[in-house]
Amino acid sequence: MTITNNQLNQFQNEGYVICEKFFNEDLMISLKKELDRMLDNGHARNVSTDGDGKTSSNKKVNIQICPLSPISKIFADVSKRKDVLNAVHTLLGENTELHLDQVFLKPANHGTGTNWHQDNAYFKIKDVSKGTGMWIALDDANKENGTMEIVPSSHLQSHEHIRDMHSDHHITCEGDDSKSIAMEVKRGGCVFFNYGIIHCTKENKTNAARAGLALHFVDKNYRVKDDGFL
Repeated sequence: MTITNNQLNQFQNEGYVICEKFFNEDLMISLKKELDRMLDNGHARNVSTDGDGKTSSNKKVNIQICPLSPISKIFADVSKRKDVLNAVHTLLGENTELHLDQVFLKPANHGTGTNWHQDNAYFKIKDVSKGTGMWIALDDANKENGTMEIVPSSHLQSHEHIRDMHSDHHITCEGDDSKSIAMEVKRGGCVFFNYGIIHCTKENKTNAARAGLALHFVDKNYRVKDDGFL
């Protein structure tokens, strides 16, 4: 899988690009089996709260495993794949490294999303064009099961963030649903998005769970020292 010139232009101008069929089905099967293993071994937790920022909710569930690399070689190897690195190097240049990796799982029927935010509100690099998220659909992702949504070109300015009281640690900013686009991708497809893009995930209202793998890459020269990620 390679990033075309048209995709590179879209990433630079609009802050995101969708890559369908980036990974084959064999890898997706392996990753889902590994995710099941980690769930069975208690590596995941529900980060949704009852609205006070600390009390774990029994009604809303947003399962997170973060970071992945220290506890799973199978997931750690994804960020080292030649096709992944080739794509990241096209978007950011070759002086890059993994910044963070994590999985979010939205259970069937009551899986809740992650509210609007910009990743750089966490990472705080000086130039948002020097960092990219890579959001990988481990299951078919669509509007009905709460796929990621983004606001195109929102990376052109930073937005004020406040504590998200519906999560035990997240922050959030204002997003415009009327300008957002749902990133509907089949299992094995992915979305690259600039560190400054406003994005969120929505509720899963279907009868099947949906999981997404998020890798974050940064130009080594722009990473904030001792930021605590990985």
